[in-house]
Amino acid sequence: MPGFGFIREKKEIKFLILYAMSFIDFPVSEASLIDICLIDDAFGYLEFAEAFQELIDTGHIDRITGDKEEEFLITKKGVEAAKIFEKQLKASVRERAQHSAIRVIRKLRRNAGIRTSIEENEKNTLNVTLSISDGEDDILSVRMMVGSQEQALLLERNFNKHAEKIYNAILFDLLKDYNEAK
Repeated sequence: MPGFGFIREKKEIKFLILYAMSFIDFPVSEASLIDICLIDDAFGYLEFAEAFQELIDTGHIDRITGDKEEEFLITKKGVEAAKIFEKQLKASVRERAQHSAIRVIRKLRRNAGIRTSIEENEKNTLNVTLSISDGEDDILSVRMMVGSQEQALLLERNFNKHAEKIYNAILFDLLKDYNEAK
């Protein structure tokens, strides 16, 4: 089933993958790369996976074993190929790939700064730790005791989705002058 995008051949998919990865200077998951690269309606996951595997096999992309899943990083050979073949991609495809890479990088950096953990304690309750980090230091860290696994999971889920809003609400309340006249 032919698509309607600009990318039609496997070599063009490879160019797109390398071009998109040239914006990323840290290891990323295959899912993140798919999120970046599936911007053109002419190909899907299977075509992506085949081209991606060939780039790994030829040494354009390195496979790195991460903490939770495999991650991938463009090699020097891949960067050089991306520069050489960049113009083989239409300008509109390059622009969409760049915007997509920036969107995914922002999401990855945000998610990397948000940490949560749940620990059981001796009182048959759970301690939930929620924190935001800038990569070096904690910006906010909150530890709360809750009575059930459901509550702990709800805190964790809400914090992961709304960490910035929660941080701002806490900061607003802590900076409020509670001694003001009523």
